[in-house]
Amino acid sequence: MVCKAEIAWSDKRNAINFSSPVLVAGHLYGLGPAGMMFCVDGLIGVEKWTHEISRGGQQAQAQFLVMEDRILVLNDLGELLLVAADPTGFRPIGRLKVAGDTWCSPAYADGLLFLRDADELVCVNLLP
Repeated sequence: MVCKAEIAWSDKRNAINFSSPVLVAGHLYGLGPAGMMFCVDGLIGVEKWTHEISRGGQQAQAQFLVMEDRILVLNDLGELLLVAADPTGFRPIGRLKVAGDTWCSPAYADGLLFLRDADELVCVNLLP
């Protein structure tokens, strides 16, 4: 059996450098050039919005975790952002500096977020 894949759409404006995007309710959220978080319709590739969340430049990086109808974002400045997964616009819920500069992929388990920067391992309790 031979499987064939076809490109449904592409978008060079939101080309991803290192970060992996996430899909929530049919919309793709990720980090494009110049530290701009974006939302794109996952089926047809139409950009819904962009918003700067990182230091900018071509080497900007962030990691995304889906938390029901929200997205937890760890940017390269060591800031943890909680953002509504809302295709109508960027809606920040909270922002907290939790580490130094980092390009790590955090791990989440049982309400705890584990991450590292160049100097230390950090555990953030996300439960109320």
